[in-house]
Amino acid sequence: MRKAIILITLFLSVILMSYIMQKQPEAIEKSSNELIYFPSGQFISQIALEYRSIIADVLWLQAIQYYGQHALTDRQFTHLFRIFKVITLLDPDFKQCYVFGGTIVTYDQHDPQLGFRLLDMGLINMPESWEIPFIKGFLYYVYMKDYDAARIWFSFASTKPDAPYYCEQFAAASMMRKGDYITSLSMWSQIYNGSDNKYSTDRAEENIIEIMSKHLNKYKTEHTLKETEDYINSTISKLDFLPFPINVKIGDTVTVERI
Repeated sequence: MRKAIILITLFLSVILMSYIMQKQPEAIEKSSNELIYFPSGQFISQIALEYRSIIADVLWLQAIQYYGQHALTDRQFTHLFRIFKVITLLDPDFKQCYVFGGTIVTYDQHDPQLGFRLLDMGLINMPESWEIPFIKGFLYYVYMKDYDAARIWFSFASTKPDAPYYCEQFAAASMMRKGDYITSLSMWSQIYNGSDNKYSTDRAEENIIEIMSKHLNKYKTEHTLKETEDYINSTISKLDFLPFPINVKIGDTVTVERI
């Protein structure tokens, strides 16, 4: 116990010295000097011994402080990745570090390459986590606008133990957002057929109807009535994978209903 107290005291002294030096005028004037005294991963690994998780928790608090300070001031997050990398070297199972860190490095540090690198480290160290690939899919969807990649990662997340139902739903939504209505309909149909959760099946049914309605109404605005009728008949014959029969009516708008 005495050894642990000495070690933690030593480490906290290093952190305190780092904080004091960062407040010096020369460090404030040059953002590149910020965290210059922050301990490296190699240094920490050498002194941490069996107290890695405790020290990782201490560094996590400093990471939150660093993020909050810059979020309220200059919004320059140059060292975010460095801090999170050191934490994960100490505690490879620090899931929140990968999930939160990967998100804000991508969004706030504006460096998706480093954000995805941090998430990839998490995929290696925590292969059973569904949250890490889900966040990677989310970042591809929202930040990168790469809906194919988003679908892949959402689908991958859905295969993990304890993955929630909405992982598959996000995968299907990615194809709908891309405009690939056939793939999206297929994925929603799989969700409908493969779920015993009423919310999931209701949601899948709603999306199937909505996707078809939007697609057919868009086609109708760009083609004649005869072309639309022929297209609808042709389309319905190709959708034999749908989990329930549908009826399509053409009026001022195209209406899709479940039979």
